[in-house]
Amino acid sequence: MPDTIQKLRYILTRREKLQVGALLIAITAMAFSQAVGVASVMPFISLVMDPDLVFENRYLLWVYETFGFNSVNRFIIFAGFVMFAIIFISNGISAFATWLKLRFAWMNNHRLARRLLEKYLSMPYVYFLNQNSADLSKNVLGEIKHLTDSYLIPLLTIITKGMVAVFMLVMLFWVDPWISLAALVVLGGAYGGIFWRINQNLKQRGALRMQANKMRFKTVNEAFGGIKEIKVMNREAHFLQTFSKHSLKQARLQSWNAVIGQVPRFAMEAIAFGGIIIFVLIILLTREDARQVIPLAGLFAFAGYRLMPALQDLFKNFTQMQFNRAVLDRVYADLMTGTNPGAESLPAKKTLPEPLPFGKEICLKNVTYNYPGAGIPVIKDINLTIEYNTTVAFVGPTGAG
Repeated sequence: MPDTIQKLRYILTRREKLQVGALLIAITAMAFSQAVGVASVMPFISLVMDPDLVFENRYLLWVYETFGFNSVNRFIIFAGFVMFAIIFISNGISAFATWLKLRFAWMNNHRLARRLLEKYLSMPYVYFLNQNSADLSKNVLGEIKHLTDSYLIPLLTIITKGMVAVFMLVMLFWVDPWISLAALVVLGGAYGGIFWRINQNLKQRGALRMQANKMRFKTVNEAFGGIKEIKVMNREAHFLQTFSKHSLKQARLQSWNAVIGQVPRFAMEAIAFGGIIIFVLIILLTREDARQVIPLAGLFAFAGYRLMPALQDLFKNFTQMQFNRAVLDRVYADLMTGTNPGAESLPAKKTLPEPLPFGKEICLKNVTYNYPGAGIPVIKDINLTIEYNTTVAFVGPTGAG
């Protein structure tokens, strides 16, 4: 996790880090408002079950007298509208925080794609001799979007749902610590155990997905780039078969990731709501006043309704992040290109240089060149004169030069 945070800090600009701070404030407000909305359920149900609470609770009595109510029924109706307003405002804050989260993620997608393209364009020509153009295009147009879709948004969702879960659990512990602790151990332990079991497998399959996607782009790029040769040599079936092989592999890996993130939900929902039934039965058997059961059971049921999706989203997005860790590593590595010796990027030119004067001839004297990593020079001790207004062609053994 520290390694991930370091890479994200490098990828995000200073402005984007400040935006993350503002987003965290909105997420905290959303989580708090949701917890308040859930906490309001128990007092309201208690009031409906026992209207005399208006005169027994000093806070309710203060509101009753301050607003001049002369009927308990009218006060209960007023309390119902207040509870509805709390939940409505809570959902409004949640919608606003979600909008902020998604807007930040997709604006970051735009800036990151532009930044990566700028990095590629600033590299010297020799850098591209060892790179596949389809792979670079895939990174700018495909993998950056995949990073946003399957890493940044899941990360922000984990923060959001994590805050909701924390506030909800704090509220439940305040109401009944022992039942809340039992629920946390059972549900949290189950999700944590499943994630620990599949964690390494997620990383490996995520790297395989990225490689399969690279080969898909490479095959399509080569097929369309050399369509004349393919038609002449009747090689359509070869490229179709190659593409199909890698596309099928990616589809299987993506579907595995989607399924593995959803499957625990069904078991956990059964455990959670089965636990609520057991909890109600225990209270009925151990407490004499059954009227205490309904408000408490209503609170835990409503909290479970809010908490279970949060826990499921935490698990699903953790699996997505691990599965797509290879994308973050690749984007980070490419953005870091140029900070290592021998791979320096070139500053972007704002204006075109002045053209060199050419009126007589170009002379090459004792020119030698070899490609990076090649042991034998491709040209050696070349001496050449090219006259003005003449045409010269350089043809290698393959005829492609």
